[in-house]
Amino acid sequence: MDESRRFVPSRPAPTPPNTPRRLNNFSSLQTLLLHRTLNPRISKEHQNVIKVRLRVALEVEFREKRLREAAARGDMEAMTSLITTNPPLDLNKPDDKGRTPLHFACASGHEGVVKLLIERGANVNAEPDVAGNRPLHLAVIASKLDCVVLLLEAGAKINTDDTFTKTPLALARSRLNILMKNMLTSPGSNNEIATMDIEEIADQDSLAQREAFRQVLHITKILRHYLSYEITSPKETQAADEASQTMEALDVITNQLSQLAMSDDNGQTSRDHQDGVLNHVQNVLDNIIRKQN
Repeated sequence: MDESRRFVPSRPAPTPPNTPRRLNNFSSLQTLLLHRTLNPRISKEHQNVIKVRLRVALEVEFREKRLREAAARGDMEAMTSLITTNPPLDLNKPDDKGRTPLHFACASGHEGVVKLLIERGANVNAEPDVAGNRPLHLAVIASKLDCVVLLLEAGAKINTDDTFTKTPLALARSRLNILMKNMLTSPGSNNEIATMDIEEIADQDSLAQREAFRQVLHITKILRHYLSYEITSPKETQAADEASQTMEALDVITNQLSQLAMSDDNGQTSRDHQDGVLNHVQNVLDNIIRKQN
């Protein structure tokens, strides 16, 4: 037979249709249901299986959306209910703008939700959203020291080469400046004392001091993470040695803060002592910033 006259099919042979076992995502299920008339060999039983899978996928997608909304609101009750209900949700599932529940919680500054998500396995180093923000960036933008510390202690990475200008270090510096300014204008050092009851002055000053101590402790935790980065990834041996020495200085500051808190309870806190501790923290912070530049 002449080779030139051999029959050649004008189109490729048909391929077997998809089966439910090969369908592993929501879009495949949708496509198969919408075009099931083109797949006559799929049995009624298999179509029912696909419908069930599609319904489950839709329910999960709806719950994931509700989870992100609850994280943005700081609704702990809704968060707990959604997380503990089966089938389990992917806590790292982003929306169409790349925002996970942790992104939303950090942007809104909801410490309790951030803690819950981290405890349940949320990725603290989630991919940036469409604006280029990771959860840590958003916590800094929201000026939430508590959330920043939670993320850092859970392993959020501090990239010193990051072009993002609002860093945990910048937040620490800004908050420390505010604390030092407030210390100078507190009721114990201005004319407000003339119009206040002595007990009222003591209570207000005590509450302000305790909150200041708590925030300074958060600031020292942030500084520790930067120093740890320098110690574990030093550019030179001298830099690592200096970072270790600074870490020891932070230990001293932490002890001083504990002593201040105890003396505050007894109403014996020295204003000069407080100022000295804040100045010490500021010196450490400024030293780290100089090395970053």
